[in-house]
Amino acid sequence: MDRPQNFVFSVGLRHVLEDSLAVVRGQTLERTRRELVLRNLQKFVTQAMEGSASTTATAFANTRGTVDTIEAYELVHRMLSSRLQNDLVPRLRTTESVLSELGRGVEVDADRRKAAADLIDLLLRSLKYESAASSYKTAEAAHLS
Repeated sequence: MDRPQNFVFSVGLRHVLEDSLAVVRGQTLERTRRELVLRNLQKFVTQAMEGSASTTATAFANTRGTVDTIEAYELVHRMLSSRLQNDLVPRLRTTESVLSELGRGVEVDADRRKAAADLIDLLLRSLKYESAASSYKTAEAAHLS
């Protein structure tokens, strides 16, 4: 199966972010959908953390990173690094942990939930911004041709 050319703008990622944000904020979601979105976002965040580790020179030399982990990290890094700088990977770790605990039905304290919700919300807002900017550039290019 071919990868979508603009994974960042995939409707699926946007819906996973929106639904996961709702779950982290304590809103009710149908059980199957809840499990699916938490599992998918947790996998994405885990891949981004693994991709982060793979972007070091040593890791590249050992070819540890997979395409999925590198793409996940590149996406997260591009959307969040300017805002979070050196705090990105620790915030990803916290979010991954919260998603995992919620997926297992573990009660998560309000501060950790808020930290995860803030990161997911920031990802979602960045995704929407990039999507809008891309649509504008495509429309502008079509107008000029």
